[in-house]
Amino acid sequence: MLKNIEQRVVLPANCVATYDMSVSDAQEFGAVPHDGDLLHHIFLYSMMLNGVEVVKALS
Repeated sequence: MLKNIEQRVVLPANCVATYDMSVSDAQEFGAVPHDGDLLHHIFLYSMMLNGVEVVKALS
């Protein structure tokens, strides 16, 4: 296993997404609601906090 290697991770935000599940759908399927728009931004922020370079898009 290699250690102490610096890597640059770039994530184009327009290439990732998460699913959306409403409260009514979650109740129907016995699942947990999932606000896709909100969680998309939260997880992009989480990745930024962990050193990922989040960009709008690649050109």
